[in-house]
Amino acid sequence: MQIPKTSPRYCAFLLRCWEERLDPSGPGTWRYTLEEVAGGERHGFASLEVLIAYLKQRLEETHQE
Repeated sequence: MQIPKTSPRYCAFLLRCWEERLDPSGPGTWRYTLEEVAGGERHGFASLEVLIAYLKQRLEETHQE
């Protein structure tokens, strides 16, 4: 069994989700913030698709470091 020469990389985030409603009787829109635990940097997202795209990009960058 080989012992890895480097530690595994990881990212830790705090994800917040909430629903905004302009009309109480109408459908709501989900909003998201993602905060990096290590540095406290916070990012806001207006859709789940944009949030997921950001996470994919962030993890690819971490993998390349």
